[in-house]
Order: sequence, then structure tokens, then C-alpha cells
Amino acid sequence: MKLHYSPTSPYARKVRAAAIQLGIEHLIEPVAVNPLDDPADLEARNPLGKVPVLEAADGTMLCDSLVICQYLFDVQGRSAEVLSIDLLNRHALANGLIDAALNIVMEHRRDASRQSDYWLDRWCQAVARTTAQAAVPPERRFDLADLTLAIALEYLDFRLPDIDWRTGARDIAAWLVEVRDYPELASTRPSHE
Repeated sequence: MKLHYSPTSPYARKVRAAAIQLGIEHLIEPVAVNPLDDPADLEARNPLGKVPVLEAADGTMLCDSLVICQYLFDVQGRSAEVLSIDLLNRHALANGLIDAALNIVMEHRRDASRQSDYWLDRWCQAVARTTAQAAVPPERRFDLADLTLAIALEYLDFRLPDIDWRTGARDIAAWLVEVRDYPELASTRPSHE
């Protein structure tokens, strides 16, 4: 299997971290790409030009981090862990947090005269509400939704350090400190280099 990814993509990081959590990272050949450069090779695998893309052993191209994670869980015979409604709902909120953060990042990359204060405010409010309402997982649970939440929070710190999400979310901030050194997080954490 080949994973086409960007080292700073939180969506691709989720897939890489899930593979580590499942103990199958050695079965995946990582192929780093920059989707913003619109590489033809990436677009041939995913017409949306987005990462991650997993090239399965049979040549099937799988797009979207949740689909790829589902496939990895299926490879391990653990698909029921991803398919529960509770997990999917918690994952949707955590992934939505990533979406809002990424939207803010991309809007900030536009020329200042073209940035929308309306949309920036909406996305910042979504971040504030979601982090404030995020529940600390029960002890010993660190499933795909929890992993996605940790990655979302670290993405906020990585790309948007000026957003003070911790003030309204002290419990979840303390939880992040507890889990941040888990191997699947520590070994996939992006750097600004």
C-alpha cells in the first residue's frame, strides 16, 4: 500500500496515526506530496487533488481519511470499531473542528483585502464551541474519534497558535497533555521546518 500525504495535513496525520495504532504502519509506503502544487500525480489518484490518498494493494485508490481508516481497520478485522454510531458522531465533530481550523488557515493565506471577516468569525466561533463542548474520553479509551480530536487540537496549536481554545476547554486541554506523547501522536507530529 502507498499513502500519498502531506506531512502537515491533519487528515493525512490521522491515517498515519491510525496505522501506527493498528500496528500496520510497516505495510504502508509513505509518499509525501504538496497538494497545493497541484501535482498531476496526485490528481491522477484523486481528482479533487486532496490528501490523503491510499493506493491499496489491488490498485484501488481510496480518498478521505475516514474511508482510509475504515479500510485499515478492515485489513485488521476490526471494522466494528469504526462503524459504531457513537464513534462516527464523535469523529464528525472532531473532523469538523479540523475543517474549521483549516478553513481559517486557508482564509488567512488569501490577500488581506480579500479575506472575509464574516467567515473567519464563523469558523472561529465553531472552534470555540466545539472545543468547549468536547468531552474528555473515558479512561483507557483512545479510539479513532479520540485520536482525531487530539490531532484537531494539535493542529490548532500548530497552525493557529493565536486562538486561545484552552481557556474555554480546560478539561480537554488537560487531556491533550496526557495523550500527546502517545506513539501515534508523537511520531506523526508535524514541524514548521
